[in-house]
Amino acid sequence: MEPPTAATVYSEALDGAGRFRCQLVVIDGADRGRACRLGEREAIVGTDAGVALRLSDDRVSGRHLAIHADAGRYVIRDLDSTNGTWFEGSRVSEVRLGPGATLKAGT
Repeated sequence: MEPPTAATVYSEALDGAGRFRCQLVVIDGADRGRACRLGEREAIVGTDAGVALRLSDDRVSGRHLAIHADAGRYVIRDLDSTNGTWFEGSRVSEVRLGPGATLKAGT
């Protein structure tokens, strides 16, 4: 059995305006290596077609979580998923994190 899907907010580099360009990268599980860019516009993660980061893990809900940038941090919001969004061993409904944070979905 594959490990649960884990993803990290990864900061690539500064853009021309001095802002970090970030992405959410799957670091463990069947979808390892998949990624989506992050910004002020909300990105949805899940198994449904048309989400920003589509996963194949059957423990992940169709529209599992949402993430968007806010004042140099990222707001992660669980979308009433069946198996939860987890940060540092705790199930979260909403959390503000910086680049480098690692989440688990569908544990």
